[in-house]
Amino acid sequence: APLPQGRLREASAAGLLDTLKRLASEGAAEIFLLPFSPEFGLLEREMLAHLLTDARRATGAATHYDEGSFDHLLVVQALAERAQQAAAAAGLRADRTGVVVAAAGEGDTKSRAVAYSLMRQIWETAGFTAGEVGFLRHAHPFLRAVLERIAPQPLDWVAAPLELFPGERHDHLAQIVDDHNRVSGMRVILAEPAGPHPALAAWIAHS
Repeated sequence: APLPQGRLREASAAGLLDTLKRLASEGAAEIFLLPFSPEFGLLEREMLAHLLTDARRATGAATHYDEGSFDHLLVVQALAERAQQAAAAAGLRADRTGVVVAAAGEGDTKSRAVAYSLMRQIWETAGFTAGEVGFLRHAHPFLRAVLERIAPQPLDWVAAPLELFPGERHDHLAQIVDDHNRVSGMRVILAEPAGPHPALAAWIAHS
């Protein structure tokens, strides 16, 4: 059961519990959940563990979750294609364009490491000439500081969000990019979130 609304603690835990109860009432004796977030970190794991304990007590069904691996070629394909589409729509040349992967960064060290791995793979897959990572909610490296640091470089840039669906974080990212472009005169193009994308659907099936 994929959770397609970004990070778990932004979703309704009560709504997810209701879904698990419904599945059990329809005869499901064993239920697997697939958290659908590239930045599935410590806080999400703790919340999901508590929720699954409540679900097992309420339903009697064996309920498990599998984190999957967002550091996967299909996920990279979806993110890279969105970045390429944004660059092409703006008339940018890949060999004169860098990509900034914009992630929340508020999870644990492992979830932030995923952002760096995805950045490198998006950079190479899309054929961009440079790559950076910037976090919205972690100080090192903070996205605004990254944009200021790369501003003197003679490149155009695409900001590629790790958020898979539109929402509050993507709106926040858009505001940061707009503010920076206005103040610096720099050209940073914001890519659309990757979902829905056929490669993500294939990744869910693969996981």
